[in-house]
Amino acid sequence: MPITGAMPLLVTGYHTLHAIARTLEASVSTLHERVRETPGILPPGLLGSYLNFLLCEIDPRLNQARVPAAVVAITQETDTVRSYVLRPARRWGSFEAGQYTRIEIEIDGVRISRNYSMSCAPSKLEKTGCISITIKQVEGGRVSNWLAEHCQVGDLIHLAPANGEFTLVNFETARERLGSDRIKAPLFVAAGSGITPIMSMLETRLQHEPMADTHLTFFVRNEREVIFSSRMQQLAERHPGLKLDIVHTDTDGLVSKEKLLKLVPDIAQRSVHICGPQGFMSLVTEEATALGVAPEAVFIESFGAAVPASPLSTNAKATLHFARSGGSIESEGGKTLLELGEAAGLRPKFGCRSGICKECLCEKASGPVYNRLTGEIDSEPGVHVQACISVPIGQVSIAGW
Repeated sequence: MPITGAMPLLVTGYHTLHAIARTLEASVSTLHERVRETPGILPPGLLGSYLNFLLCEIDPRLNQARVPAAVVAITQETDTVRSYVLRPARRWGSFEAGQYTRIEIEIDGVRISRNYSMSCAPSKLEKTGCISITIKQVEGGRVSNWLAEHCQVGDLIHLAPANGEFTLVNFETARERLGSDRIKAPLFVAAGSGITPIMSMLETRLQHEPMADTHLTFFVRNEREVIFSSRMQQLAERHPGLKLDIVHTDTDGLVSKEKLLKLVPDIAQRSVHICGPQGFMSLVTEEATALGVAPEAVFIESFGAAVPASPLSTNAKATLHFARSGGSIESEGGKTLLELGEAAGLRPKFGCRSGICKECLCEKASGPVYNRLTGEIDSEPGVHVQACISVPIGQVSIAGW
């Protein structure tokens, strides 16, 4: 066909493509607005995950599992604890008192995420559009130390939707199961930064029932490590039904059955909600049930970590080989495949980092791994494992890394 004859067709094609582009641009713009204005737009489960994948293919900014939040204030609670007030995009949705969110930041080009509880009542989000998370700076903690040293007002971090079952609903569930004669009121027991979700639940319970019988026992090393000291005192002054015990373990000793009974004589008639280090939660659970608390009335915050780490997984040396890239990394034990891959400079896929979403599935070519959630050891070659909860033992190779 002569060039002159082809020109009208080319021009028509150009205008057609231009019209399609304008339509797509308007559609994506409308989609942005809809997603921005509609919290929880996607259904839960596999369907929601697939639809979120499609949204990300259209535009990564539509990702429902990764919502931007601006840092609007930072408060120094103690020498090593800071509260970060965040204003998330409206599509982040809402949360229940006691729940947590997964925050994601980038450190040296690697996206790293951690779970942190909201330390405010949901009413703060309703009134101000902001939430707060409270983080203790720990030795060797990549995220807590980076935030303490680098995070400033005006920075953006990313949040996942609120998650978790450590909520006030547990108290009502215990009363329904065991009867109001057996379960009369809640007891909250916290250690250190474990106070964060409990503070959210305390404020929420007392906002709805100002005179409600509520008991908090808070274990800290000394007075300097009391997080939310003034907030707790103000709550105790305004709400006579709140009994507040702060135990300084440096001088008063560690938690024990005798101490719990002395502080809470009616403990057997309460539901017990515990948050703190794993060993602390296990000990309080053991002592509380020994004092007559029904096992089904004890609730702990575990962020999905249902099974303690095995000595085999924490002490055994391992070498993780990357079949695709040809590298390898040594481990003294305890590090997951995901953590080791990131430490080696790779960028493995991940989502929740707690064994829930399965975004981090990878093919294990060979070698045994320990599953932190189930406690099982998988030695089968050529199987897919979750990198965020799988700890290598001995010689392990990952096919796709």
